Amino acid sequence: MTVLKPKPGFPGERIVWGKPDAPRSSLCSLCFNLVGPVPLLLCAEDGHVAQFCDDCMRKWWGLESYDGEPP
Repeated sequence: MTVLKPKPGFPGERIVWGKPDAPRSSLCSLCFNLVGPVPLLLCAEDGHVAQFCDDCMRKWWGLESYDGEPP
């Protein structure tokens, strides 16, 4: 199994988790900027969901998103 871990210093205590039965927000669960069309989604075992914008994906998870073909 592959495990995705955030970078050191990740402020996990600041994540605002969405309720399992609530519609998804258009805001990042950490910095509250708008999320892109394909945000990083984390789902807790109890169904709560967190999502991250492109900047937070890059800064804290080391992930990049691309419009169209990757460079």
